[in-house]
Amino acid sequence: MHTRRCFPSAIITLAMALGASPHLVFGQNNQADWRRLLKASQVEQTAWINSHLRAGMPPSEAFGDLILNKSEVTLPLIEQKIEEVLRSPSPGQSFNDKSIDPQDFVRRATSAITEAGDTQSLKEANKLIKIDEKQFGGMIGRILLQARSYRNPFIVAYRGFEIGDPAVDSRIVAWANVELSDMRPALRDFGQRDPEPVPEFEIHKVRTWWAEAILEKYNGVPTPGQWAADPLASRISPQVSGLVHDDVLRLAREKLEKRTGK
Repeated sequence: MHTRRCFPSAIITLAMALGASPHLVFGQNNQADWRRLLKASQVEQTAWINSHLRAGMPPSEAFGDLILNKSEVTLPLIEQKIEEVLRSPSPGQSFNDKSIDPQDFVRRATSAITEAGDTQSLKEANKLIKIDEKQFGGMIGRILLQARSYRNPFIVAYRGFEIGDPAVDSRIVAWANVELSDMRPALRDFGQRDPEPVPEFEIHKVRTWWAEAILEKYNGVPTPGQWAADPLASRISPQVSGLVHDDVLRLAREKLEKRTGK
């Protein structure tokens, strides 16, 4: 199934709360380009992606579609190119066009990795965090924010814990504390303002996402012991945990009953 890009307005508020920037916007190529690339062999895709990166990653619809639909191929190559630029004594030599700004390329390439909003994005971000946590640590929150466009972000978050890096774990928890709160920082267009209530429909959607994620993780409603040891439930703030605990488990039970017919 081919995934197309969208940018739901509900994400904008959370982006501001997390200090994230809107996700990458790609230019246009004809449909034949991306259809051919999506059906090409991995060897052909790899060659095209590497060529595109050497060209400085110009706007490309085909490249954007590869990021979303072939992230396991595309994102590691982007990350490798970022490392090449960061480690090179002459970063400009990494590109065919020597006028390309290496710092701007790293910024855009980093945004491209977050664009997929999936487990592969987290894995590549983790590699970059090991190089420079201060520069790349913010990728985790942006990846989980972007996941909302395409999939259940809590499922992505649980897979992120499997990476086993405290630098990733802490940022997943920070994201969850914002995501699960019933109050979020207001948009700052008109200066400093107090946090504003999250709409009820948004609260329900987010808690439903977590309920679905824990059903997948535990193949059922978690026991008290499982909840106490859960990598997310055990780390979010006590205030947030107390706020959502009963509701999330209730939603999980309801969904399980619908699935089993009991």
